[in-house]
Amino acid sequence: MKFTGVTWETVGPPGFSNGATFHTSLYVYNGTPYVAYRDLGNSGKATVMKFNGAEWENVGPAGFSAGATYYTSLYIYNGTPYVAYADLANSYKCTVMKFNGSSWETVGLPGFSADTASYVSLYVYDGIPYVAFSDSADSCRASVMKYNESGWEYVGPQGFSASQADYTSLYVFNGILYIAYSDVANSRKANVKRCIYSSWENVGSLGFSAGQADYISLSVYNNTPYVAYRDSANSAEAIVMEFNGITWEAVGPSGFSGGVVEHISLNICNGIPYIAFAIFNHADYLFKATVMKYGP
Repeated sequence: MKFTGVTWETVGPPGFSNGATFHTSLYVYNGTPYVAYRDLGNSGKATVMKFNGAEWENVGPAGFSAGATYYTSLYIYNGTPYVAYADLANSYKCTVMKFNGSSWETVGLPGFSADTASYVSLYVYDGIPYVAFSDSADSCRASVMKYNESGWEYVGPQGFSASQADYTSLYVFNGILYIAYSDVANSRKANVKRCIYSSWENVGSLGFSAGQADYISLSVYNNTPYVAYRDSANSAEAIVMEFNGITWEAVGPSGFSGGVVEHISLNICNGIPYIAFAIFNHADYLFKATVMKYGP
């Protein structure tokens, strides 16, 4: 759906996929929306579709992955779609594929991570794919890998977080890699790190959230990192925080959503934070979609 300035309207027909979908990932490139997902209409394999202005069409064949996929993450770089996922055909290890204009091809080897990858987050910067994930080969600590001409390699050490990292979210700004995650070693509080000269360092204090942070989403604007998450210290409502160069501070009130939230997505446009989430609706006991923005 898109917001016209007055109301929300569907982009093309509602329910355009062949079957039920999970792990959806949306990217808009030059005004064209693309969506990747785990496609239960095609045995849970990956499908990418785009809206051509009149209808949704497949980008390459539907269900192009070798097996079922989980934690699908989509990125479009210079018009080329990339998708990363945990790959059932390769023991839930991480695989990245790109569309070459006629077919989908693997970027390096399929299933390149050492073991199972969870919370996969993809970013392509200057033509180089980067992927962050919770790395079961290292006690589910956070790892980031990048692709070069010889294959996939770790950015900094493998498993650089203190312990298990959930909800990993990756962003690259001016060549600097940032990662946000829920830090199990610190009561599942939010933590953000950045990579400087192949070394990962904390951005602000370790575990800066007031309580447990879930459904974390990271964005960086003009060198300022922002992070949104479900805040257990504020009745599981949404919160957005920014790093002011010294410490993390809330953008507006803490717990502003007015209800329990899930599946948070954050973006910063022209300095304005936008956040989308599913909010629990007590009237019908369903989670429904809401989008909010922050204004002065």
